[in-house]
Amino acid sequence: MVKNYKNKILRTYRKINSTERAVHLFCSVIHFDRRDSKMLAAVAIDPDKKLTTLKIIDQSFDAKNAAPGEIFSKINIDPGSRLIFAQNKFDLPEPSLAEIRFAKNLKEAAELMGIQFIDYLSIAEYDNYLSFKDSKYIKF
Repeated sequence: MVKNYKNKILRTYRKINSTERAVHLFCSVIHFDRRDSKMLAAVAIDPDKKLTTLKIIDQSFDAKNAAPGEIFSKINIDPGSRLIFAQNKFDLPEPSLAEIRFAKNLKEAAELMGIQFIDYLSIAEYDNYLSFKDSKYIKF
């Protein structure tokens, strides 16, 4: 099930210009930090860093069984979009090997489609998250 929060949040989150802003968006709107199941969501921004879409992609996310092609088939984004993916965690934001592999495969698939992959976030709480880009889990 894919949920599109676009119309609800465009007024509040006009620009996503930092990792912290993206984490705040995921926690405030989707309440990532209060969910009782693992989820995967994505935010799309245009070249001016303006928010275009926020979607929950998978409400029972499992990186071991996830396929990038299936993920991209669930989100409808404009060419030239830039994507930030996020998953919620229940304890520490450190990723498993399966989550690291999945994020790398997702980035490669995005690049093949001409979509800029900005980051992959692992969020335990609003102030307890990990950026794969900043932590060098994915090379940019």
